[in-house]
Amino acid sequence: MDTETIIKIAFENKTKLKTAELVAILERENPRLPHSSILKLITSLIRNKVVFRVKKGEYTLSHKHPFKPLIDKQVGRIDGILRQNFPLVSYCLCESRWINGFAQHIASNNFLLVDVERDVVDSVANRLRDEYKGVFVNPTQKIIDNYVREFEIPIIVRNLITEAPIIRIDNIPIASIEKILVDIISDVEFFYLQGYESVHIFENAFNGCAVNSSVLLRYAARRGKKQEAKTFIKHE
Repeated sequence: MDTETIIKIAFENKTKLKTAELVAILERENPRLPHSSILKLITSLIRNKVVFRVKKGEYTLSHKHPFKPLIDKQVGRIDGILRQNFPLVSYCLCESRWINGFAQHIASNNFLLVDVERDVVDSVANRLRDEYKGVFVNPTQKIIDNYVREFEIPIIVRNLITEAPIIRIDNIPIASIEKILVDIISDVEFFYLQGYESVHIFENAFNGCAVNSSVLLRYAARRGKKQEAKTFIKHE
C-alpha cells in the first residue's frame, strides 16, 4: 500500500491528526525507517500537498475549512435535555438552516432534526414535547406537508443510522457535512432540496469546506444510496 493511500485511510474517521499520531502511523507501515526519515517523509507529504499543516503539530487532509456551523441556543438546550434524561443514548442534532450556505436558493422554512437510537425515539419525542410544540416522529411526506410546516421551527425525531458520521461542536454531537449531504438525497424531510438543488449543494459543500468522500460514500452505502452519491460527487 502506498503512503498516500495509508494517509487517506488514517484520516477516514478524523479531520485532524497530531504529529505523534502521524509519526506512529508511518512508523507502523515503515518499521525499518529511522525516526528522522519519518519526519522527512511528513515534510515531503506537506510539500506535495498530501497533508496540510493546520498549526504547529497538527495536520489535516484538506486545506479547506472543516464544517463548523453556528450552534444556537435551542440546539444547546435540546442537547442538555438529552444528556440529562438519556445519558447512555447515542444521538446527533442538525438544523436545516445549516444547509443554506451551500444552497442556490435559501429555504424559508427551518426545522431541527434529532436522530436517536431506534429504541428510544418515542421516549425522546415525549420528553421534548414537555418543552416544545411541533415535535414529530419519523413523519411521512403527507404529515410534513399538512402539519410540520405549520410550526416555525418543528422538531423531527428520527432513527439514528448506525455508524452515521457525527462530529462535535462545543461538545454537542451534530451531523457531519458528509451525513447531511447523504441525508439530503435520502430523506423525505429534504424533499424540497432533492433534484437540481442537490447538485448545487454538493458542489458548494465540496468547494467550500473539507468533505471526506470515503466517509460520505460509506454512510451512503449504509443507506442504499452509494451509487447516487457517487453521481453527485462526479458533478462537483
